[in-house]
Amino acid sequence: MSYNDVQEMIKKALQGVSTPPVIPTSTVETQRKDKGKWRQWCSWCYTCGVNLNHSTSGCRKFLKAPGHKVHLDATKDDPQGGNTTTNHLWMKWCHPITNKAQDSKGE
Repeated sequence: MSYNDVQEMIKKALQGVSTPPVIPTSTVETQRKDKGKWRQWCSWCYTCGVNLNHSTSGCRKFLKAPGHKVHLDATKDDPQGGNTTTNHLWMKWCHPITNKAQDSKGE
C-alpha cells in the first residue's frame, strides 16, 4: 500500500465526519456591560414582568404578549393582564455572578 493510497483512504474517511459548530467566545453574558455589578429587579414590563432593565415601552423582546402595545401604561401594581409570574423578584437584588435573587445587596 502506497503513501498516496493511505492519503486517499484518510480523505474518504474524513468526508463523513462533520466539524463541530463554532461557539463564539464572547457570548451575550460576557458582553453585558453590567457584569460584576449588583443590579436590582425594579423595572416592570407587560410581557416580561419584573425585570432588571426595562419598562413596557422599552421592551426589545421579539415575541411580545398579546396586548403589549395596547397596555403601555401597565405597571406592576396595575398589570392590566400582563405577566405577574416574576412579581416575587420585585426590589430584590441580582447577584453579579450567580444571577440569583437576594434580599439585600452584597459587598
